[in-house]
Amino acid sequence: MKNTAFKLILTLLIITASSVTVPAAQIAIDGIKYDIDSYDHATITGYTSDLPSSVIIPYEVHYVNGEDKYMFFVTKIAPDAFVGSGITELTLADDPYDIPDKYDDLLIGAGAFNIPTLKKIIINRPDVPVVEPESEIFNPDIYKNAELVFGSKLTDAQVEEYKKSYPWNQFLNGVITGIGSPETSSLSVTSAGGSISFISDKPVEIFTIDGRRIYSGDSSTIMPGKGVFIIRSGEKSVKVAD
Repeated sequence: MKNTAFKLILTLLIITASSVTVPAAQIAIDGIKYDIDSYDHATITGYTSDLPSSVIIPYEVHYVNGEDKYMFFVTKIAPDAFVGSGITELTLADDPYDIPDKYDDLLIGAGAFNIPTLKKIIINRPDVPVVEPESEIFNPDIYKNAELVFGSKLTDAQVEEYKKSYPWNQFLNGVITGIGSPETSSLSVTSAGGSISFISDKPVEIFTIDGRRIYSGDSSTIMPGKGVFIIRSGEKSVKVAD
């Protein structure tokens, strides 16, 4: 009941934050092109010439507009987004937040990964991506030539959901479990009375629930007041509500 109430409050906060206006933009990060089409959504539309052979589809991306920094959830990969690239390894990054289900969906367009060079797919994302009806997102040869790997953070139920869902149930070259996402920081966070204290061996960023960055720096204590905040350090993220 407590968790349900918290999610309801978090959802209301996100809806309230919809009044935040961020200019539409096209950005490129780590060789991946994104369209930012609303205050919290990003669509992968293609790639740049410096796209690496090992690609991570992130759960979120950051956009800097002047002195403000915003966070956007990656919710769509456009059709044919990576056609013609030489990707050999593809990773679906995990979800670092416990947020309402409507922000978990990732829609993958037809032919997005029609890449004959793909040899390994690593899945750390807990929710199964949505595939456009009657569409094929992979090159047909991938199912017998590529290796499908499930990260160690996924539960047995989540792995089984992938195994019974198309197109993930088409892979013939073995299904492996046990590869997880690396933890690159030792982030420790406490919050009480409108203050947040955090200790990490790496730089720390703090965002409001609508994606606005309110802090960037080293370990410290700040007093942002009551609310829901996301603290990031390296690859580790913590959400606090005070």
